[in-house]
Amino acid sequence: MLRKIFITFLTIALIGGLNAQQLHNPISNFGMGDFLDNDQTAVFTTGWANNTFTDRYHVNLSNPASYSFLQSTSFEVGLNGKYSTLTNEFSNYSFFSGQLSHLSLAFPIFSPYNELMEKKVKKIHWGMGLGLAPYSQVSYNYQFKTTDPEAGNILNSQVGSGGIYKLFYNNGLSYKNFSFGIGAQYIFGKIERKKEIGFSDVSAQLSNITALESEVYAKGFLFDFSAMYVHSFNPITNGKKTDYDKEKKLTFGASFQPLSKLKTNISQLDYVYSNQLGLSLSDTISNVSGKISKNNYNSAYGAGISYQDGSKWKININYDAQLFDEYAVAGLDANYKNSGVFKVGGEWCPEPNSYTSFLKRSKYRAGFRTGTMPLTIDGSQAKVVSGTIGFGFPVFVNRQISHVNIGLEMGKKTYGSSFSEQFYKLQIGFNLNDDLWFLKRKFE
Repeated sequence: MLRKIFITFLTIALIGGLNAQQLHNPISNFGMGDFLDNDQTAVFTTGWANNTFTDRYHVNLSNPASYSFLQSTSFEVGLNGKYSTLTNEFSNYSFFSGQLSHLSLAFPIFSPYNELMEKKVKKIHWGMGLGLAPYSQVSYNYQFKTTDPEAGNILNSQVGSGGIYKLFYNNGLSYKNFSFGIGAQYIFGKIERKKEIGFSDVSAQLSNITALESEVYAKGFLFDFSAMYVHSFNPITNGKKTDYDKEKKLTFGASFQPLSKLKTNISQLDYVYSNQLGLSLSDTISNVSGKISKNNYNSAYGAGISYQDGSKWKININYDAQLFDEYAVAGLDANYKNSGVFKVGGEWCPEPNSYTSFLKRSKYRAGFRTGTMPLTIDGSQAKVVSGTIGFGFPVFVNRQISHVNIGLEMGKKTYGSSFSEQFYKLQIGFNLNDDLWFLKRKFE
């Protein structure tokens, strides 16, 4: 079972990378590109509950402490599709993009079934896992003309591709009402950009095009630290530990990502070539190869609170902030500012243990967020407002419960007074659970 899941994990990762769709998103022209939301489907549909989300069958990639609540092995694949309309004061442009949103494999170190069979309740619970998610995307290809009184019409062309990925390794440990988590994230990726300037009024025999090509390889480690405190209002019922489906509890969560270092390897070629002879090189202005730079990357923090009435319903409020005031990444320069997003959401399940109705034991989710994003254009910081609805459907595979989670997000991102993006994103997460890992076999 482990070998099959691991092979599937690698196969999907490779397919997702090879089949990355080309699109035109001018926002990705800046810095690290367009930052992507890589929250798992069950997390973002309950209101992006990064600091408070816990579940027996799902983990939260953004919060290592959540892994300590896991009671079943979880292998999750997420896919999304997004339809966007970009609008400025002159025109609008629509495009569709789709990609692998995340891969996750996590498991509890101590099997809950072993505790039941041995009739021992462990005071410590430990969960760990791996994950992979795209972090930013660069994909644009456009041309525009400008006019100079002396040079005449000037044709500008800009092309960009690539992106940055995150590989997660998370550990969560709980003791009594406290949970602590530590996660290491390896950032890696390559971003390529090319700019060209040509003079369209000059005859073909004399015209040359000036081009600037750059390749930036980025890599480095980020570390996440998180903690949760859970207060149960009914820990004991009839002299026994209250069943999970009936326990009422209040959860406080917090996370912190300290300032980290990001290494970049920059290659840059500035040259002139003949328009008449195609790519025939006329002159090399500058050539930089393999310039390595160690840079400051951003830090972040978050906090949240949630109330849960067993498996019936829960509601949560979260706030996350990213601190870019010390950001300085050579080759990926951009005007970034500190940002913060306020989020609220929850879920409801009519009858969690219904044996007669599939819809009654399904979960119905909704969330809302509003706040600022790091990118600043012409002195105006980008803003985001969006809402989400979602569904969590329990399914049975080999007589074990698994889940299909679906979420639809609708929102708007505003970049100053003259540019905005209206978007609709559909995300599906397939979460395969296995309760029999690390099970001690007994023979009579």
